[in-house]
Amino acid sequence: MIAFGTDSDPLHNWLWASINGRLQPWWPRLFGYHLIAIGDQALHLDFAGSPIRHQCLIGQGGHVNARPDALPLPEHSVDVVVLPFTLHHAEDPHQVMREAYRVLIPGGHLVIIQPNPFSPVVFGARLGSRRREPLWQGRWLSPWRWRDWLSLLACDLRYRDQLCFGSLFGSQPPPARWEEFASHHLPWLGGVELVIACKTEIPLTLVRQPARRKMASPRPALAPQVRMPTLRS
Repeated sequence: MIAFGTDSDPLHNWLWASINGRLQPWWPRLFGYHLIAIGDQALHLDFAGSPIRHQCLIGQGGHVNARPDALPLPEHSVDVVVLPFTLHHAEDPHQVMREAYRVLIPGGHLVIIQPNPFSPVVFGARLGSRRREPLWQGRWLSPWRWRDWLSLLACDLRYRDQLCFGSLFGSQPPPARWEEFASHHLPWLGGVELVIACKTEIPLTLVRQPARRKMASPRPALAPQVRMPTLRS
């Protein structure tokens, strides 16, 4: 099991409480035998509602210390892969998603949590006093780009949501009324995007259809020859 941890920063606790609140209804639906979470930020996720007993954290300080773009796992061996704030810290985020797709079984689920760099919330956090925090460092990766990678990997989008609309400049979480209002009327302001996708595989080998027997077409019956009368007859 991955131990759930808290932070001394009330804003960070509010951030992860919002993410865990959206994920809790989904954990019982993502069943299987093996779950892996890639990245150190997975320690803030609460997997208590997951029926999967074998949970492994991959990253520095985790159960397995490995690169996210070169997982030491065979193909089709994991039921659920979680990428919490992982892609924008990777040198090759597309390769990280390909590795996650490779180890997933057909029908397995991929959970991605990413900051929205076009949100004023994240933009202010990365330029303000929180710019030195590891959570907000990394490369700018637009959500449209990595969602397009999901479609290229033949992943079916099952759930998508935006959350965390409050400012990260202060020291206290924003009012709950503002979060509810912004989620309904200003979804593009969400500082965090949450996506759950399902791996689908298309067979690459063509299935040959059995050859059809050609039926011999019946020959048209010849009309009987009629002897035409001539002048001599």
